[in-house]
Amino acid sequence: LKTDAAMKPDFMAVLAGGQKSTTPPPLSKFFRRIVSWFVALIVFTTITIALSSDGFGDFIDETIGNLGPFFLCLSGPIVVIGLFFGSIMAPFYWIKAALNNGEYERAVKRSKFVKSFPFFRAIGLFLEGTSHSFAGNWVESEQALRANLALVGEQPTASNALENLGNVLVAQHRYAEAVQCFERAIGIDAGNAGAFNGLAEVYLYQGLNPQRALALAGRALEIKLSPQKTLVDEFMVAEMIMNKAWAFQLMGQSSAADESMSQAFEWAEVKFKPVLAGLYFRAGKIMHLRQKGIEARQYLHQAVQTDPNGAYAKLALGAMREM
Repeated sequence: LKTDAAMKPDFMAVLAGGQKSTTPPPLSKFFRRIVSWFVALIVFTTITIALSSDGFGDFIDETIGNLGPFFLCLSGPIVVIGLFFGSIMAPFYWIKAALNNGEYERAVKRSKFVKSFPFFRAIGLFLEGTSHSFAGNWVESEQALRANLALVGEQPTASNALENLGNVLVAQHRYAEAVQCFERAIGIDAGNAGAFNGLAEVYLYQGLNPQRALALAGRALEIKLSPQKTLVDEFMVAEMIMNKAWAFQLMGQSSAADESMSQAFEWAEVKFKPVLAGLYFRAGKIMHLRQKGIEARQYLHQAVQTDPNGAYAKLALGAMREM
């Protein structure tokens, strides 16, 4: 098959730093809001003391004397809150460090260690299921995620477990069950962007209703980038944009697909191997839709090379066998 590589955006150059996005990822407004309130509180306290002071010396003395107890009282709750959230988030970051490098056996071992503590059992099961899903161990992932759901019931955290379970079911072509999981996840948390993205993939993997898939991926992106979101997972944004590209290509809109593909690679976290491999896999599927077999295989092969032990390597190998 002939290729028109000269007409195609240099997506590899984007990853290598050859192109840069003109719109950097949005900063978290949560932290800016906290800093703003903190500064306003200091200013308000300082002005109040200044108005009640007789001279500059008294002003300095009273400022130190008044703010000292204030910060002392504030430090106690801050330490307690910090320790609480730190203990909750520490397992996630510990296991994500292994997932970043595609070290799935290590991630699973760490998850099982977390699970061994009764207080962290639900979190450990969730992380174990997630680690197995990144590795493409669908059976083990489903078992762990369903065990997590049995513990948490309809609590808000169940939304993320249902989202991940839906992704595992999509990978196994169990689309009807996946839709039920995604819809349950949205019912628990209407702001779960990943669940909308998962619904989009139900259509994309089957090559059905690209208009609906585009709308769902767009909705996911809208939620993920909304000002109400305190954290923006760049890797999820990249996946959502790439799914828009996939939908555009199913609609025959190659130019729009190229633009979205370029944006997706700009957002990509190069150090997060499983998701980067996922972007290459999707790019390969897009090129296959264009009947560009050589380029499709190049992208799929890149997915395998990027994360050889991961889920997208298995999916890419399966896609190449079907070509």
